[in-house]
Amino acid sequence: GIGGLALALALQRGSPGAHVRVYERDAHVDERMQGYGLTLSTTNAALEALGLLEELRERDTPSHAHWVFEGSGAVMGYFGRAFCGDREGEERQRGNIRVPRQVLRKMLLKRLKPGTVVWDSRLRGFQQCADPADGGASSVRLAFEPRADGSAHPADGSCVALLVGADGVRSRVRALLDAADGASGAEAGTSACGGARAQHLPDRQSQRQTQQQQEQEQETTTTTTTTTT
Repeated sequence: GIGGLALALALQRGSPGAHVRVYERDAHVDERMQGYGLTLSTTNAALEALGLLEELRERDTPSHAHWVFEGSGAVMGYFGRAFCGDREGEERQRGNIRVPRQVLRKMLLKRLKPGTVVWDSRLRGFQQCADPADGGASSVRLAFEPRADGSAHPADGSCVALLVGADGVRSRVRALLDAADGASGAEAGTSACGGARAQHLPDRQSQRQTQQQQEQEQETTTTTTTTTT
């Protein structure tokens, strides 16, 4: 994924002596469709530090208007260069970059040292141990499933100083670390509204107050009916 590749590149750029491996489940880079796009800030410091920002700007697919809809189809809001008028230059300067996910993935891959990514790697398990090759230092021994052709994985049984799980929301690493681990019920995130003006978006507070009032009226009606009966 994007996160694991970005971390590997950051380690290689920041610590040239670091021995970094990315164990990727896919058999090759184009095994699965990467069918969605990414919206990235033109002032993203992380992308700039990884040497990606200029090429991403060149690969940008400009978008001039964004519309946000309710599930019913009603318009929640709209923003973008088409609505900026005289402020178009300012919007271009602080706008976003839009590229397919696979484009960014391949950009990261080509910047990694040869041999960094080990394809067709499915983690079976891991355990903490002392690495005799490193003077008995604490490490993690990895166990991999056999490869698609039935051969043993070359890194099966190898020891690493640090294991990072960058395998997504259904992380195998996290599941192995804590089999009882589950959803906490909490949600976190950030929603960007671009150059939206307040008048483009509905008054959420008023909507909540109206909904609460309707619920209270419904409860009152139900109680009255029950009492009368």
